[in-house]
Amino acid sequence: MKRILLAALAPAVALGLAASLTPAGAACINDAYDPNNTCADAEVMPLGSYSNLYIAPTAVDQDWYKVWVQRNGTLAVDLSFTHANGDIDLRLYDACGGTLLAASLSTTNAEHVAYKNTGLSRYYYVWVTMISGTCNTYAMDLKVTSTTNVSAIYQPPGWAAPMVPSNVNTNTLGSVPLSATLPGEGATYLNEASNVTGDNTPAFPAPVFLDDTVFVAFAFDDNSAAGLWTATNAGPYTVRGGRHTLRHEIDPDNVVAESNENDNTWSNQWVWSPLTTAYDAPNVRVVPPLKGAGLHANADGSAYTRQSGVAWVVAEAATHAGDDYDLRVFSDYSGSTSGYSNEIGNSVLAGQTTDLVVGHYSATPTTVYPAVERFSAGTGEHYVLDQGDARGKNGSLIANTSASFTPIVMPANRLADVFEANMTSGATYYLSLRQLSGASAIGFRVFPGTVGGIYSLFQGAASVPVGNVYQTLTYVAGESGWHPIVVYRMNGIGADTPLSYDFEWSTAGLVDVPAPPASPDFALAGAAPNPIRERGEIRYTLPAAGHVSLAVFDVNGRLVRTLRDGAESAGAHAVAWNADGAESGRVAAGVYWVRLRFDTRTLTRRIAVLP
Repeated sequence: MKRILLAALAPAVALGLAASLTPAGAACINDAYDPNNTCADAEVMPLGSYSNLYIAPTAVDQDWYKVWVQRNGTLAVDLSFTHANGDIDLRLYDACGGTLLAASLSTTNAEHVAYKNTGLSRYYYVWVTMISGTCNTYAMDLKVTSTTNVSAIYQPPGWAAPMVPSNVNTNTLGSVPLSATLPGEGATYLNEASNVTGDNTPAFPAPVFLDDTVFVAFAFDDNSAAGLWTATNAGPYTVRGGRHTLRHEIDPDNVVAESNENDNTWSNQWVWSPLTTAYDAPNVRVVPPLKGAGLHANADGSAYTRQSGVAWVVAEAATHAGDDYDLRVFSDYSGSTSGYSNEIGNSVLAGQTTDLVVGHYSATPTTVYPAVERFSAGTGEHYVLDQGDARGKNGSLIANTSASFTPIVMPANRLADVFEANMTSGATYYLSLRQLSGASAIGFRVFPGTVGGIYSLFQGAASVPVGNVYQTLTYVAGESGWHPIVVYRMNGIGADTPLSYDFEWSTAGLVDVPAPPASPDFALAGAAPNPIRERGEIRYTLPAAGHVSLAVFDVNGRLVRTLRDGAESAGAHAVAWNADGAESGRVAAGVYWVRLRFDTRTLTRRIAVLP
């Protein structure tokens, strides 16, 4: 079917019809459409009903109007008034200064003309005059009727719907079934039907929209005849995974005069197979669709299968100012008509703030179906979708007194890392994060250890900034079990750049954060060099003479070596350490803690030993 596009403006408005009568001899006033005494000044009148229109004798007042009439539309003009107050006549012309097409010159209380436009869509000119009396008022009714109709809701025999997406291009006019699955990111073929009855039509558009944008710009040629018009196997086109709405709009500009203007739109929502995502593999995606007005929102959909037995996280963030996208996580997808309907978690934070949903390792789905929808778009730019699980990032604070993850590299477009800590209900834990590199602001949150728990960002206990580098949290576990912990970029600003951090947990407050000393002369500088390969020094300063304890611990809180335990003078000190233990030779390469105690004060620093 060959189609072309012709756009035309067709105003439509409806006003109440009521004649306001003016006694004979009353002085005339201008109405809302004056001055319109010549056809050049004719007022454009949308279809509808008008009242309180004033008219004086022709020598001083004439009323000209122009009305848009589509091809094959029949224009009917009706005037009602009180003849005793003045005789009003009605004429219809095909143009300003054109041919008289119809006239009504009766001596009754009404005038009527009607004319069918068999040519191109155009304006027709209505001329109202009064040939006796001094002033009168009238009401005018403007209608266009037609025996022609174009319909988007007709479902041909053998078709699953008036419009059907398909994963094959072998459909026929008599058989267009709905595919059991539609391939997200793959080839979709479109089949649509339009039914025309009555007279031949002028050219008009019949676009198909995908969500909120034009998907296929179908259009009808001029002089299209009555009958069933179809397009089968159009495409292929690419549709992203997730829920999407296809909407067919026939004659959206009201070019065609129709007997029924209420059957020009048909729409339906289908589900395309989700984008399969992988652990530690962020995706940069173009702007997601507007959510629409359906029972379930239109959304860009994906699927993530985590490693069994560990916590998981899904996160998204808009990368440009003014964009605001939301994250919802579902548990279901099964085909073209079902999926993304059973929501198990969501995060709908404003602007570029990172949205994330985190799940407990136990009794939550192994495969989840994230969906990103557009709340609003400033520039309508990209967003980052990230997903991961806690494989290799878990530690028991019941079996051990501390755990250390260092250094952790968060690559470009990675939004969140999820960890797991085994905790005891009522116990207090100390967590410290130190950002080593990167410009993105990061933080962390600890979530409950409830089996089956699925949480959004603000349902976790938030870390507290200490300066520009550190984030700390003292956390009292509300239940025993494995608690998901998420380190995340706070927003999408700079998400395309990498960063790195250290993350430490402890049951005893051994956290490598800068604590304000009791006096400016109490300090622990740590090791020099750091890391230590063969030999290093631990340097510290005391504000006064007194008893000092200086010791090295491993990441599990076990004592490795006591370096000082006795009286020291005030001032600067340095103690050599050859990376050896108290009861053995050289310690293994890794991360250690050095702790300085003086009086009632304690400082800790992290040091590293190289092989």
